[in-house]
Amino acid sequence: MSSPETCAYSGYTLLLPPITGINYDTVESSWYVPSIVGYETGRSASAFWVGLGGSHDWGYDVLWQAGTDQDSVYFRGELWEYIFTSYYAWTDFPTTLNEVPLQQLGLQVNPGDEVFVAVWIGNGPNQAPSLTGAFGIVEFDNLTTNEYMIAPQNPGRTWTN
Repeated sequence: MSSPETCAYSGYTLLLPPITGINYDTVESSWYVPSIVGYETGRSASAFWVGLGGSHDWGYDVLWQAGTDQDSVYFRGELWEYIFTSYYAWTDFPTTLNEVPLQQLGLQVNPGDEVFVAVWIGNGPNQAPSLTGAFGIVEFDNLTTNEYMIAPQNPGRTWTN
C-alpha cells in the first residue's frame, strides 16, 4: 500500500485581542489522540498542540506550546516488514524563537485517549494567570487514564516586553 507524501500544516492564530487593551495569558484545548499508520513511504507523523505567543506583531518572540505527537516508521526487508509507532506528550518552552527545547513529558498517551492541554503565563502553578509572570506553565491531563501533570518552566525572563 502506498500513500502520497504530504507536508500539511493547519491551525488558527488569533492576532487581535477581543477587547482593546486585553491580552491573552491562557490557551487550552482538548482532543482525542489519533491513530497513525506507517506506509511504504517510510515515515508518517502528526501533532496536535496549543500554543501561546509567537506573534512578532505583538512583540512576543517565543511560542510556548504543548501537545501530543504521533509518529510511525515503516521498515521492510526481503522477508519481513515492521511498523514502529510512538505516541507521546510534549512541551516546548523556548527562550528565543529559534531555540527548540522540546521535552517529552512522562505522561503516557495512546491512540483514542482524550487529552486536555492548557498553557498559561503566571508566577507558579497554583497562581492565577498573569502576563507579568516569570513562568510558562503547562497542564496536561489524560482524561482517559485520569493521569495529569502540571509543569512550570522558567525561561529566565518575564512574558511582558
